[in-house]
Amino acid sequence: MPDSQGLILIVDDEPGGLLVLEAFLKAPGYTVVKAQNGFEALEKAREFTPDLVLLDIMMPRMDGYEVCRRMRADPLLAEVPILMLTALGDRESRLKGIEAGADDFFTKPYDREELRMRVKTIMRLNRYRSLMTERARFVWTVDQAREGYCILDEKDRIIYANPAARTYLNLPSEERMAEPFHAWVRRQYSCEPEEAWQHWMDPVNHRDALFLIRPQTERSRATWLQVEVLNLPGGRKSGLLVRITDMSDRLSLQKELWSFHSAVSHKLRTPVSNILMIAELLRQQDPQSAMMADSLTHEAQRLFSEINDILGYLNAHSISKTGSYFRLANLEVLVHGICKDLGIAEAKVKALRAIPPETCLRLSYRAMDLILQEILENARKFHPNLDPAVEVLVDTTEDNQTLIEIRDNGVHLSPEDLQKVWMPYFQAEKDFTGQVEGMGLGLATVSALLWEVGGKARMYNREDGPGVAVELLIPEVV
Repeated sequence: MPDSQGLILIVDDEPGGLLVLEAFLKAPGYTVVKAQNGFEALEKAREFTPDLVLLDIMMPRMDGYEVCRRMRADPLLAEVPILMLTALGDRESRLKGIEAGADDFFTKPYDREELRMRVKTIMRLNRYRSLMTERARFVWTVDQAREGYCILDEKDRIIYANPAARTYLNLPSEERMAEPFHAWVRRQYSCEPEEAWQHWMDPVNHRDALFLIRPQTERSRATWLQVEVLNLPGGRKSGLLVRITDMSDRLSLQKELWSFHSAVSHKLRTPVSNILMIAELLRQQDPQSAMMADSLTHEAQRLFSEINDILGYLNAHSISKTGSYFRLANLEVLVHGICKDLGIAEAKVKALRAIPPETCLRLSYRAMDLILQEILENARKFHPNLDPAVEVLVDTTEDNQTLIEIRDNGVHLSPEDLQKVWMPYFQAEKDFTGQVEGMGLGLATVSALLWEVGGKARMYNREDGPGVAVELLIPEVV
């Protein structure tokens, strides 16, 4: 009953009294339910859970005191306000009613206006009490949640944070934060993608997912927090609600799935193709069958070896596992090996300055292999003739990072595609692959592997000719 001011249960053994009270209470808009004895009163109370009970004391079989005691003993009815109606004005009767659990008393014959105001006051207090109860339940639920919740004021300061948010963001005690939210999280995490965080306060305009990433260390894996920003009712002046979800487990699982499929694709495709070609040659050139058979055996052994590599790969805890680092001196051999498997004829690797041979990057060999596989395969896939010329430039920075730039001579990409290619793949819920239309499957995971170790990835159109350049900024092991 949407227009009702509340539901009131009237209990009186006198039909005339019930009718008078019903007419009196319906006028202000209350919904009225009637009961003529104590048993019916309890039955109706459990059925309707009223906002108020007007309970006559003097009734046969079960008086108002007993009804009150039974309601207070029922968990569903214990908080319902009870106003006892009685012709008894003595102190002993009131004390007995208080002991039974009554909230207030009204003596017959009663003043209608006074009763109206008393009912109105009790209903308002009960509504407030219900709101406080619901608020307490909501706060308890939010406090138990694994997701973090923050409320920001109009100056983007944190005015509320549940326990999960305080843990994720390493917040101090529960006083308000003087420092803006964005400035605080930037000191705790790497904010990715950088472009999306530039307009993070506008939930309407930005569609990209926001992430807070803490790179892995010797003792802990990488932490990935997804951040969603929502406007509170009332507009921007009412503040913002920030929801923080720990995506670390999900990303780790999806990364391993992607890595397995990528490994299967890259490692098995070339030897299987060679076996098929050799088999075809055997059918066409019988005189050379012995030599072809030897080659077929060799390729089969190679396939077997690659399968063993993949099975071993599945046992790895993480493809970017800290402690198993990529030696930069192996880069040229790795690039040429991948290009040979992919059929890329022209590939050059050039260091722009002398690099110490012991330099290692905070990526495992497998992670570096997968990153280069994905980038170089895309260079071939999106070249007009499937025959790109690739150039890999290597440089170091003063802050102990290595810059690897991979250039091809394929085609330019649109500004929209350049912005999308590094979006984390687990945001594409429809197909669970993260594939951006027109781009390679794993570029998003390339960025994920780099972000996890504190690195960066950037793609841009070349200015000196056709094609794109991919920049990888990777921390070195110090």
